[in-house]
Amino acid sequence: MSRARQAWTIFGALVAGYTLSMFFRSANGTIGPELMRDLGLGAEALATLTSAFFITFAVSQIPAGMLLDRFGPRRVMAAVMLLNAVGAMWFALGQGLTELTLARVVLGLGCSCSLVGSMVVFSRWMPPERFATMVSLLIAIGTAGNALSTTPLAWVAAQWGWREAFIGMAGAAVAAAALLGLMVRDSPPGAAAPGGGSESLAEVLAGVGKVLRERQLHHVFAVNFFSYASTIAVLGLWGGPYLNDVHRVDAVTRGNLLLAMVGASILGYLAMGPLDRIFNTRKFIVVPGAAATVALFLILAAIPGLSLVAAVSLLVAICFVSSYVVAVLAHGRAIFPPELVGRGVTTLNVATMGGAAFVQFLTGLVVGAMTPAGQAIPEIAYRAAFGAVGGCLLLGLLIYLPVKDIRPRP
Repeated sequence: MSRARQAWTIFGALVAGYTLSMFFRSANGTIGPELMRDLGLGAEALATLTSAFFITFAVSQIPAGMLLDRFGPRRVMAAVMLLNAVGAMWFALGQGLTELTLARVVLGLGCSCSLVGSMVVFSRWMPPERFATMVSLLIAIGTAGNALSTTPLAWVAAQWGWREAFIGMAGAAVAAAALLGLMVRDSPPGAAAPGGGSESLAEVLAGVGKVLRERQLHHVFAVNFFSYASTIAVLGLWGGPYLNDVHRVDAVTRGNLLLAMVGASILGYLAMGPLDRIFNTRKFIVVPGAAATVALFLILAAIPGLSLVAAVSLLVAICFVSSYVVAVLAHGRAIFPPELVGRGVTTLNVATMGGAAFVQFLTGLVVGAMTPAGQAIPEIAYRAAFGAVGGCLLLGLLIYLPVKDIRPRP
């Protein structure tokens, strides 16, 4: 097999794993109303249940980076993916908030290496100037997982139930683990993997210290903390309930509208991925992208009584523009030498998932505080939540502004 063909075979296995990760993190945005109905959950409980995935994901990132650098992505990703089968089955069989929350914790662990493990593989197989393009391609194709969690999940939930859908996804997780174990190779033929599995525990921990002391990472960490969080707040939590409570759309229509938002994200990733090479900048892809996302959230928050068309148009635009996050990831990866890439990108991914958990928890508090007991969530509560997301992202952008631009080409 030629190197190019082998690389694309590996890419296919990585896409399978990442697609599952995207499904599990976003599914509650579609079945949120059904979870609230079947389990008697309020807005704050739904936010807590959903954010458990992201909290666990964030906490696991630095240990995941240590494992990726020490043992290589193939073995680590395949083993961790099997946890998704356990988590999905537990979620399907759970009878209360505690059980489903614990299942989301297991799913968070199971998905913890899907993106960062792929980024480690790309850093070893691809030249640096192609890194952002490959990440954007992975995210764009893998975002099919978001698509699976919209109309298809809504349809399966309507026909058979959300529990049956998760039983099916448990089987898919086993298949993805097999693909990762059989297809992925840590490094190109003849190339030694950085670290080579030879680092001692003390050296691994020393590498973590080097990563945490890197000052440029702090600026990138801040904007990354709120960048992905803004998108997943729509697709993974409030998008479905907002369309249900404010615009009274049925489950399948709700899934179709969320699917349109996922489509916008896919197009955004494909559009944003090559921009750092075209313009030879990373920072100045991030700044206008984040600023535009802030503006769209604040418009959504400021205008009462938006029509369904206007509201969905704004949400679709948010999902497209917020795809600038691929430039954030490329900027963060460029800070670190090859032997620290695993620990570097997983530290950055602490922000990705920690920010998602924080924003979901924060917006859950906002929505819960503005919703009368026993009543549907009012429009003003959703508007306040969208405003909170925009304000958080603005803060992250301001902290990012002093960062040094690391260009793809000298």
